[in-house]
Amino acid sequence: MKKLLMPILIVPLLLMAFGSPALGRPQSGTKFFFDGTTSEGLEDFFIIEKNSTQGDCAGQTLCFEPFFATTMISCPDGTSYPFEWLFLNYFVPLDAQKHFEVSINSDQVPFDWKGALSGKNASGTQNQGYAHYSSLGAGVEDCDVGDVSWQATGVGSAPRAPHQARGIVATVQKDSQGHVKITLARA
Repeated sequence: MKKLLMPILIVPLLLMAFGSPALGRPQSGTKFFFDGTTSEGLEDFFIIEKNSTQGDCAGQTLCFEPFFATTMISCPDGTSYPFEWLFLNYFVPLDAQKHFEVSINSDQVPFDWKGALSGKNASGTQNQGYAHYSSLGAGVEDCDVGDVSWQATGVGSAPRAPHQARGIVATVQKDSQGHVKITLARA
């Protein structure tokens, strides 16, 4: 059973670690990572991807991939706290003028993040609302942050090198006690 278990565990690990695009690693274009700051001094982070193959961006030249956005909620009763949005697998195509917008319509937590890309820089506004029970007992109050400006600078990743066929060399050694040691290396 031990002899059978080792290959069953090693093969999936090999595919994950050394897999080619055909084996599940997605192929895509160049990604540019943008780290931004709002006028409130809070952080935003997003990706602009060229030639994405994901979601609504498939076939589009540029795609906005938000990762997180942070706003400061301030309510009429004096309550104040940061609120962070986290986005996973959210893709928005940029229009011809390199504008993007993420709009989440909600009665409790509406949110709008829009901006424009200009070379390695981006800027825009965010607007966040929040329905909040007043700490003063006045019922539900509207905590709207209004339009908050943001700016971001991008740092691009290097384009991926063309995929070259590579091999994996597995060296199997057995010591005098019968213990097997497997060493993996790219060829």
